[in-house]
Amino acid sequence: MTQPTVWDGWIGGIAVGVYVLVQLLLSGKLLSVTTGFGNVCSFVSHIPFFHSGDYKAVNNWLLWFIIGIPLGGLLAAATSGGHIVASFSIGFILSRAGATTYDFYAKLFLFRNFQLFWVILFAAATGFVGIKIMQILKVKTLIGREPIDYQKKPYKTTLIPGSLLFGLGWGLAGACPGTALAMLGEGKLGVLFTILGMFLGTYFYGLQMSRGK
Repeated sequence: MTQPTVWDGWIGGIAVGVYVLVQLLLSGKLLSVTTGFGNVCSFVSHIPFFHSGDYKAVNNWLLWFIIGIPLGGLLAAATSGGHIVASFSIGFILSRAGATTYDFYAKLFLFRNFQLFWVILFAAATGFVGIKIMQILKVKTLIGREPIDYQKKPYKTTLIPGSLLFGLGWGLAGACPGTALAMLGEGKLGVLFTILGMFLGTYFYGLQMSRGK
């Protein structure tokens, strides 16, 4: 497969933001790739944490969401330079935005290329403005006409060291949970080690949380 075609950063960012908003309108809940990793753990583990709360439903929609991400990456790689220029798949969008290109991560942290900076900035701005408008208009889901869940996760002091650890891993691996799955779809098999680490981290977190109860 060839290296996927990359859109301008602002275009990729807006595309990511719009995807999040449309998905919110459909499901009524915010995206969480890491919760999808936990859903996978629920199939192979009897740890109580993975069978309660967000993981209580066996066929949680987030499980199918993370399965679709590498398929989007595959589509992006397979159609680069071809006639398909857009697809409503987050894996495809992440690939086209350049979020699956290792060099962009290294150059971002070295302040040599700001492709991903613009992606993140425009994605955040699009999502922020869109959600505020939806809250003001009291928009309901397109399917079922149910209230949308905007509830934020509670603040924990562990978020500070956790964010630093995440940033370190993000810089070293050149990937985050969502982009790693899209990279796999593109055929970048080295990312399997990163994905394995994410699953192990999710598993041990669930183990720790279960023992703490």
